[in-house]
Amino acid sequence: GTSGMKDNSLQDHYTHADGIMLAVSACLVLFALCLAPLYGTWVEAILVGGPALAVLAAIKVLMPGSTLSRVAMAAGLMVLAALHIHQTKGMIEIHFGIFALLAVLLYYRDWLPIVVAAVVTAIHHFSFYMLQAGGAEIWLLPNMENGLWAIVVSLAYIVVESSVLVYMSISLQKTHLQASEIMDVTLRIVKDDELDLTCRSSGSSPL
Repeated sequence: GTSGMKDNSLQDHYTHADGIMLAVSACLVLFALCLAPLYGTWVEAILVGGPALAVLAAIKVLMPGSTLSRVAMAAGLMVLAALHIHQTKGMIEIHFGIFALLAVLLYYRDWLPIVVAAVVTAIHHFSFYMLQAGGAEIWLLPNMENGLWAIVVSLAYIVVESSVLVYMSISLQKTHLQASEIMDVTLRIVKDDELDLTCRSSGSSPL
């Protein structure tokens, strides 16, 4: 009954949000192509951006609104942000994209994608730092001077932002579910142009 209504309400929202995230991902791939001429990173833009977008689109079509879809979208956004950082040889300003995309994930009203994105970013920062420090042609920072300290500070900000976003996402989900229950009860009360005052709420919300 009410539980099923809540599940359907969230499912519909997640499916809609998947579409938003896929559109954002497409814009990020387009941006990667725009960045490619800067340092000749066409290969990276195509081989990373193309498959990432294709995988996200396939998951959106095959498993819309699923937990896997939300996790994949979150990870995909961070992968594309990492691509941009590499393409600009670690330009500090491009790192801001990570914070912006974390905020975008709040639209899901689910804490899981935010946590996944934060973990993926942490793994990216530490692994790319080690690779760049080892001389690989992979970029995280414009130079390695105070590099480890810069990463620690960056991740500290990510942890703080993610923590706030997780709290906000839980609160927003509760608000969404309560609004959906109000709509459901209202529709049941006035069903078939008759008032049915025997309808009751689930008892799980202030309603």
